[in-house]
Amino acid sequence: MTVNIAIEGWVGSDPREGVTKAGIPVASFRVAVNHRRENPATNEWETFDTSWYTVSAYGQLATNVMQSVKMRQPVVVAGSVIIRQWTDASGRSGTTAELTASAIGHNMLFNTEQSSVVAAAEQIAQDAMSSSLVGEDVPF
Repeated sequence: MTVNIAIEGWVGSDPREGVTKAGIPVASFRVAVNHRRENPATNEWETFDTSWYTVSAYGQLATNVMQSVKMRQPVVVAGSVIIRQWTDASGRSGTTAELTASAIGHNMLFNTEQSSVVAAAEQIAQDAMSSSLVGEDVPF
């Protein structure tokens, strides 16, 4: 059985390109999904947690990703997810959520032609990138 999910987030790394042993194109990138809530004291929205996903795309989807997906863009990704435990050569360990994409698209909620929306989107992406949650436990 597989677990299929859809996520809305921000591209946290430029896609990396490769080819499988069978010659199939593959693209991989990270997506930050910010968990936000309104602070009742300030009436401001704030990020209180960020979940990171490693997204992999294969075949024509991978080719399209390499042509259209860039770091800090808002995206929607659907596909099957698997949670993996890992330990690297230095003994660090952690957990990674890996999403094999069946569909990827730009999140059109954020119209990148409007400068105020771009500024807000960049701030959210920057919050995710500078979050204390990013670091030692992110192997990618």
